[in-house]
Amino acid sequence: MCFHGHVLVFSLGPHIIREFLELDEAVKSNVRYYVEDKPEEYIIYAELPGVRKDSIEVYVAPHGLLVKAKPSTKLPWMPEVYRLKVKFGSEVDREGTKAKYKDGILIINVPKKSKAVKIQVE
Repeated sequence: MCFHGHVLVFSLGPHIIREFLELDEAVKSNVRYYVEDKPEEYIIYAELPGVRKDSIEVYVAPHGLLVKAKPSTKLPWMPEVYRLKVKFGSEVDREGTKAKYKDGILIINVPKKSKAVKIQVE
């Protein structure tokens, strides 16, 4: 299932799962980002300069996400591909995830899954 352009929330394919699991700390250093941990959601702000919106891919897993994007202009100091992996401390609502890209900044809103709910015993 795909919505909001390129936020993919379906079962991740084998190559994406492998990339998601093997992506180490050094690889994600080519994206400056900030994660805001709010009570009901995570908000990720990522700098992706020189990227067109249609080249951004966001893959959402139950406990993290992976961002990949290719810059439209190749400059010596820019990576061939931007990559960012973010792990979350709690399970997230993949279906409710939304992303916006404007002025070189990608903002991803990732709702947290609801905690346990108390029910009435009849």
